[in-house]
Amino acid sequence: MNQQVELTRRFVKGYLHYKDRPDVAELRNRVMEYNQALKYYGIRDHQVATMLMGRLQALMLFLWRLLWLTVTGIAALPGTILNIPVFILTSIISKRKAREALAASTVKVRARDVIATWKILIAMGLIPSLYIFYSALWTYIVRRKTYWVPEALRPMADWPRSLTLVISLTAVSLISSWALAFGEQAIDILKSLRPLCLTLVLGQDHSKKLIEFRDELASDITELVNALGPKIYDEFNSNGPAHHQDSRDAAATGSSTA
Repeated sequence: MNQQVELTRRFVKGYLHYKDRPDVAELRNRVMEYNQALKYYGIRDHQVATMLMGRLQALMLFLWRLLWLTVTGIAALPGTILNIPVFILTSIISKRKAREALAASTVKVRARDVIATWKILIAMGLIPSLYIFYSALWTYIVRRKTYWVPEALRPMADWPRSLTLVISLTAVSLISSWALAFGEQAIDILKSLRPLCLTLVLGQDHSKKLIEFRDELASDITELVNALGPKIYDEFNSNGPAHHQDSRDAAATGSSTA
């Protein structure tokens, strides 16, 4: 990560130094054209490669992922509902703290670090308390409001109170963990559906054009970096062939963030 950050920093410094050169300006226009195409399709740079498949393959994969999202989403719904108070409170409080941090700082732009920190702190204190509350509430319902409990679970009314509480706490934790695991995977799968839809609508030939455009752009950026880099950094070629791959990585980062 540190190496990638340093490469990106040097890439930006080099661009600012040579931005008035005609070849750099021409390449910048192509990068903007590529980014505009990504914006039009509603995808990110790393998703372009996933568009290279036939319509039938894209259709099968799209239907499978849609089915997976539906089935696992239904299974994860109870855990999501249980954690709604956590989502609401962490969002409200972290945004409030972020506004306070922005007002007191001349450096921060969005205060995302403050938002992330407060979300973690609030979750660490709220989640255990909330799960204990759910467990205690279920224990009370099982023992005092038996007619609310499904027939299969009514024998729990005869269990020791401590045992019911422990099992309830374990069940709530497992349900919430499943919902969290689903959320992490669902985000990535949801993002992959749009490229698949584009492949279904546009076909493989159109996808190939975008992929070829990306490859040509990355190659041209790398070539320009290798040509101009040594004029700014004396140690540019000190790493040999491996450095050229690192330059390509930095170029890819530059093309996706320009």
